[in-house]
Amino acid sequence: MLIEYYKQANTTSLDTTSPIFRGHNFTLHIDEGSLLKDKEKPTVKVITGVLNKLPTLHYTTQWGNSSAAKVTDVLKKITEHKYLKMFAQNDQTYRPPIVTDGWTQQVPQTAEPLSYDLEFRAYPFEMFNTSAYSDIIKFLLFATTPSKFNISDTVNYIETAAKQAYEKGEELATILNNLSHNFDTNAEFSKINAIKKAVEIVEQKGDAKSTDLGNKNERELAQAIVEFINLLTRLSDMSEQNTGGCPLIKADIPNLSTSVPGLNSNNKQIEAIPWIVTSWSFKPAVNTTDKNYPIFIDFKITIQTQYALTNASLLK
Repeated sequence: MLIEYYKQANTTSLDTTSPIFRGHNFTLHIDEGSLLKDKEKPTVKVITGVLNKLPTLHYTTQWGNSSAAKVTDVLKKITEHKYLKMFAQNDQTYRPPIVTDGWTQQVPQTAEPLSYDLEFRAYPFEMFNTSAYSDIIKFLLFATTPSKFNISDTVNYIETAAKQAYEKGEELATILNNLSHNFDTNAEFSKINAIKKAVEIVEQKGDAKSTDLGNKNERELAQAIVEFINLLTRLSDMSEQNTGGCPLIKADIPNLSTSVPGLNSNNKQIEAIPWIVTSWSFKPAVNTTDKNYPIFIDFKITIQTQYALTNASLLK
């Protein structure tokens, strides 16, 4: 009855210019680049909805004692020894040492990925700019279910890893040889100038071949340094790799996440950060339609970044 009322009242959609929609709408996409094309074919690739409330930020950094704190602990054990204190207190000028608090001697050790809880309501069909709950469930099942495992996958995995290690090793050897050659050349040119230019090129993501360095040897050295830095970045930066047993997710949440790189309102570059669905749950309404479907289902989806973010990513 409630569904029919909504239909008659023509209130089954939200104005996309309304504050509620603009501030609380979200979209989750299956990142098809993370799929095995021949094995995984999602029936529902995208879901949309309107959040009940904006997500609460969950971010954790683990702290541990610094070297100074460990030294302090040793000194504290010595100075608080009962016999040492007994003799020291016989001196009228004795004052017990005050050790600084532990917080000032803590250092960050590890960080955890960023996570959000998305809470919203869905209906039997697309309604209030939200996907039908049957489609949402299909999407979530696919996003949180690992692919079927075959023993051949393990063999292929080892073969691929060995092949990549060999190819990257060959690439690294070539780059190092070029780098060594350009450093060791007897030609007169400014190595310092070439290094400074290479760092500038990496920061601006440019190309040393088109730099304003007048000397050919300087350009070649700058290019060799750039290639070496870029290779190390590719080898160490897992954020560009589609890793993991389940599909990756692209998330669009106003002012919190975007699936498309670009500039925000402050003209700062926004990264497209990969997410995974770590958990989800739903609670059906007690009332049902004339076909015995719940008139709505309340969902809670927890999404988490694929890796721990740096402060630069968080600021953007």
